[in-house]
Amino acid sequence: MLPPNVRIVMKWTAYVVLTAILHVCTPALSQRVSIHARGLSLEQVIVEIRTQTGLEFLYQSSLLEGTHVVSLDVQDMSVQDVLNICLKGQGLGFNIRSGTVILFRESDPSRKEHPSPADTVKLLMGRVVDPRRLPIASASVLLLRSRAGAQTDRSGVFTIHIKQGVPEDSLLITCIGWQERRIAVNDRASFRQIVMAPAENPLDQAMVVAYGTTSDRFRTGAISTVTAADIAKSPTSNVLESLAGRVPGLY
Repeated sequence: MLPPNVRIVMKWTAYVVLTAILHVCTPALSQRVSIHARGLSLEQVIVEIRTQTGLEFLYQSSLLEGTHVVSLDVQDMSVQDVLNICLKGQGLGFNIRSGTVILFRESDPSRKEHPSPADTVKLLMGRVVDPRRLPIASASVLLLRSRAGAQTDRSGVFTIHIKQGVPEDSLLITCIGWQERRIAVNDRASFRQIVMAPAENPLDQAMVVAYGTTSDRFRTGAISTVTAADIAKSPTSNVLESLAGRVPGLY
């Protein structure tokens, strides 16, 4: 039998943890929107919800192809109810996790409530962006252990189906012009934003020339480099004379 003071501490701890969980989950579900328009595409509805609530949406752009337009006349309605209206009969479903709305096809086996052994797969989603939070399209995303992979679409979104219960894995994201990134997956099912850093290219290093600045990528003539150490080794105190023999065409 635990002492009374220990039981009180345990109860208060459980209460604080439960309150924190509800505080994280409730705001996204309880946010309310007002939309009065006819013939809206799903993409227009998503933009309107994002504008009014600040919620992020995660989905592949191809997911909205073939969906029909909707008409809304709702006032101060919860995001969850609005999405249920818009997605009815569209073959799409949604989850709301930590301020991000994830759209998916209802036929996706990874979303089944009671999947069969053959359907025990997990859907991994994410968005790849640049430092300005603009999407990076055609980036390669690879799971290093399972070797499953995908490419980002025009919205920078990727989806990968992986088997449940596989050992811990890591994502490798590569794209021309950007530094590669490795991220541990662990038990995560989505990545809200994966920010890539520009790759450093020697061809883009700036060079000062007599008429301005350029780089190896754009220069059209030959450039010679003479360091201060080279000049210091010269037996003459005249800078121009110290360049003789070190720069082609200068005598």
